[in-house]
Amino acid sequence: MKQALRQYRPALPFYHYSSRNKKDGHPHPVVYHRRDRALTMFWEQRTVEEIAVTLDVSIDTIRSYIRDGRRKGDERAMRRTGQKRIVEAQVRRRQICELSGFGFTAAEIADRLNCHPRLVQMRLKEACDGR
Repeated sequence: MKQALRQYRPALPFYHYSSRNKKDGHPHPVVYHRRDRALTMFWEQRTVEEIAVTLDVSIDTIRSYIRDGRRKGDERAMRRTGQKRIVEAQVRRRQICELSGFGFTAAEIADRLNCHPRLVQMRLKEACDGR
């Protein structure tokens, strides 16, 4: 019985991903997705080092993504200092609403998000009043 052998296929060379080698100058889909994730994580107040470790790329690459985003006018690349708590509160509100939609109680949500149950109750009440 013959088994089909998997052909060896080497990884693509680094220059294959470069947008300079493309006809219209558009980046490779992998690069586009990675840049989008990096800018989103930067907007969520993550540090450049955290983003680089998460995406497994160089810190200089992340800095160039942010610099290009600022040059193109992407709002995610233009974060202001002192906004971290506001963004964290918005993320927590969204998580509370999502977990509430899955049927978790306020105490269970508070345990998962490491916050006080009263805070969860207030956010749920705000979400219901806004609908």
